[in-house]
Amino acid sequence: MKYLVAAIESETAVFGIEGDDAVNLTALNLAIGSDLMALIHDPALAPDTSGAPRVPVASLTPALPVAAPGTIICLGLNYVEHIKEGGYDIPDYPALFMRGRNSIMAAGQPMVRPSCSETLDYEAELMLIIGKGGRHISEADALSHVFGYTVFNDGSVREYQRKTHQ
Repeated sequence: MKYLVAAIESETAVFGIEGDDAVNLTALNLAIGSDLMALIHDPALAPDTSGAPRVPVASLTPALPVAAPGTIICLGLNYVEHIKEGGYDIPDYPALFMRGRNSIMAAGQPMVRPSCSETLDYEAELMLIIGKGGRHISEADALSHVFGYTVFNDGSVREYQRKTHQ
């Protein structure tokens, strides 16, 4: 099942998506809570939705899928067109960086340009949500650790990325 965390009547809830309709899973099972953390830890919490009331997905306002995420690791310079656009060399090794919780926002949420920036840049990003932890995970087993994926908006202060030491 696909999930959407969304605001409804000033509350945040987890919805199961069925075509163009959504079912409020939180209302069917309060143990699910207001974000995906409970389902990530115990997918069996997802209730049977047959006969449950439905609302149009288009009527929902998306929220972040995890209210208080742990470590957010990002992969930069991950496609050639973007690397060339930024004037960078193609890296020999993945360019990893971290994001804080306050640097990502749900779809439709405003992105505030810091006063230190005239060239705030933004991109839609793919986010993998890891459900099962581990160490030294083989490539063959890697996807079994992924709970799901979503998109998020990412903002970058390009002036800081282009700074050089003098």
